[in-house]
Parts: sequence; structure tokens; C-alpha cells
Amino acid sequence: MRRIIDFFIIPLFMILILVVAVIWVQKSSFTHKTAHDYIQDLSSSDVQKRWFAAYSLGKLTDPESVGPLLNALKDDSKEVKWHAAIALGNIKDKRSVPHLIKLLSDPNDGVKICAAQSLGLLEDPQASSALTLLLHHPNPVLRSTAAWALERLGVIYGFHQSHNELILQTYHQFLECFLEFYK
Repeated sequence: MRRIIDFFIIPLFMILILVVAVIWVQKSSFTHKTAHDYIQDLSSSDVQKRWFAAYSLGKLTDPESVGPLLNALKDDSKEVKWHAAIALGNIKDKRSVPHLIKLLSDPNDGVKICAAQSLGLLEDPQASSALTLLLHHPNPVLRSTAAWALERLGVIYGFHQSHNELILQTYHQFLECFLEFYK
């Protein structure tokens, strides 16, 4: 009987205590934030907290967050701008269109890509001329995203064929850079 207790019951009891402890820690440490909480986090001095707030607001899609997210498009951090732009596209509020069009002239290509993607999701025709200018951009991912957005707007057709060509071109450019780096 002593062997059963030593080799079965005691380890089983220890595992049970560990499982209960893990569940308790998870429930107590992960509080559910509201849109209002994330809106407040957009004003934080911590960049990581700001971009996570913008990301989270995009998942919640609360229309009350549009104004604060529009302000986040002016943030110094490109990561905050990325997530704010994507969040605005997810919320699908037409008030964000002029701000996203303005963001297409940001110096960071990643910010431009996120703005173009969101403009495609919003499907507002006033973005077509700004997106058309991006079709001649040297960054193939940005060109591809602009083409995708313009197709969603009904401005261009046959995007899928040109998209595959752009992916192939991007892959070849990557290989060239990779091989050049290791010479």
C-alpha cells in the first residue's frame, strides 16, 4: 500500500496542485480590457503598449476607437502607425479614408503597405488616384498591395496574374540580395 501512495497518489496530487496553480495564474494575470482601456493605452509612453493597443482595437472593431486611432496615425513609431492603419481598415469607417490616403506618403514602406491594404478593405473610390501612383513604386510588395486595393475598388482587373508575377519578381530580388550578401 505504501508503494501505491509513493508512486501514484503523491505524484498525481502534485500534478493536480500544479494544474490548479496554472489555471489560477492565467485567470488572475490576464484581465480582459475594454476598448476604453486600449484607447487610454494609445497615450502611453511605452511604444509596445501603444502598438498593442492599436492592434487590439482593430480586433475589437469598436467605432468609438476611430478618433483615437486616427490620432495614432501621427505617432512617431512606425509600428503604432502600422497597427492603427490596419485597425482602421478592420473597423471599416469611411472617416479614416482621407487620413489613410495621407499615410501613403509616409517615408516607411511598411506604413504605406498597411495604409494601402486598409484602403482596399474600405473600398472607397476617392483612394484610387493615390493608390494608382503606388503602382510605379520601386517596392514590389507595395506595388502588389496597391494593385490588390485597386482591384477591390474595381479600378483594375486581372490582378491575380500580375500579383503572381510580382511575387516571382520579389522572390528573384530576394535571392539576388541573399547571394550578394554571402559572396
